[in-house]
Amino acid sequence: WYKKLNLLCIQAGSRKNATQIVQYSLIVFFLAFAILSFTGINYFGAILIATMLCSTLIYKLQKDRKKRVTKFEEQLPDALEFLSRALLSGNGITYAFTMVGDEFPEPLGTEFKITSDQLNYGLPFHEALGQLNTRVISSDLSFFVVSLLIQRDTGGNLADILAISSNTIRERLKLKGKVTVLASEAKLSAKLLTALPFI
Repeated sequence: WYKKLNLLCIQAGSRKNATQIVQYSLIVFFLAFAILSFTGINYFGAILIATMLCSTLIYKLQKDRKKRVTKFEEQLPDALEFLSRALLSGNGITYAFTMVGDEFPEPLGTEFKITSDQLNYGLPFHEALGQLNTRVISSDLSFFVVSLLIQRDTGGNLADILAISSNTIRERLKLKGKVTVLASEAKLSAKLLTALPFI
């Protein structure tokens, strides 16, 4: 659980590590429990509410991770086009990763910069990409990583593969946006119908 929590901190782009999250959660729990005890709430009720309050830190990390992945996926098609043009200009893949890291903002730029640093320090290519895939939970990134690894083993025009991947991901994001718009009305209706009995 400690490793999973540490990975969640990394995936959420948090500056805190698992140890700090556990410490803050315990502080919130004991403070909440102490305050609730003075209000006259029974023992089990105070524990339940204090537990819910301290779990909000984990919930926030999960929410931050989701937002970060969404932003990463929005930036990815442009990054792949940039990589394709960089390769066509005669640059190597490692230097192209460095260029993407320098040109693109957080979170994509940060993640590609970390990967380029790992490659420059001698980490094997498949391991560096594997760690990138672990830090960012994205099906589009997984598709890109698998394509890149297959191309290195079998050969082929990497610039064309990246251009095709960019177009595929961009079209998928457009379709996802249309589905979200079409489903939003039904979701709103469901929320209103659920709230009506309480109102």
